[in-house]
Amino acid sequence: MNTNERIKKISRKYLIIILLLCAIIVTGTLYALFSDTSSIDVNSTSGSLHLNKNGETKTRYYIAGSTEQSTPYTETVSNLKPNDIIDIGFVVTNAGNVSAYTRDRVVLTVSVNNPTDMPTDIPNMLVVYVYNSANPVAQRANIRAGNDSAYTKITLVKNNTLSTVATFVYEYKSTAHAIINGVGIGAEIETGGVSSFNTRYLLYFNNAASTAYQKVSIKYEVTVEAIQYRNNATENWV
Repeated sequence: MNTNERIKKISRKYLIIILLLCAIIVTGTLYALFSDTSSIDVNSTSGSLHLNKNGETKTRYYIAGSTEQSTPYTETVSNLKPNDIIDIGFVVTNAGNVSAYTRDRVVLTVSVNNPTDMPTDIPNMLVVYVYNSANPVAQRANIRAGNDSAYTKITLVKNNTLSTVATFVYEYKSTAHAIINGVGIGAEIETGGVSSFNTRYLLYFNNAASTAYQKVSIKYEVTVEAIQYRNNATENWV
């Protein structure tokens, strides 16, 4: 897996930075192949807005017999099955001196070759939760048991503008995750600002998923976006 960092100009008022964690699930006769890429896209004009992704976590949790097993991965998980949970997360820090608003964005894209093969229960079979650091083992067990009321399950809303008959796009956009401070010479330090924060989600492949999911391709993206704090009186997200 390659991580690319590049700087480019967009505008003086709107600076956006994206930490992209893109996971692609391509189902097949063994049910699913899970792979991912990760990149950082940094844009800056005045000052430096340079967010970094650190301490990345990528773990597949699965049931073998009656026991939960886990395996880390770098790019690919072969034979992803219903009841599997993918844990992906990272720590966000700022290497630039510009402070920024941040938010999380999750996108789930489901595609089929034949529109008649599109499952009708996607939001119930591919479910995303905010990671619970207090007791992650209990969280995974309760999610599998259907006892998930104590955990934050994000609502993925279908984007009809981006969707077609053969591709359904579901999105989640959080409210402000944090205001991250700048660092170094001329650093912008904000009231309530933080020096770093964690972004971490669990993707649950529901055990009730039917064999219809062997006919779909799924792209899963977890993104942290940021816009410059002092150049924007409010959070003017696009």
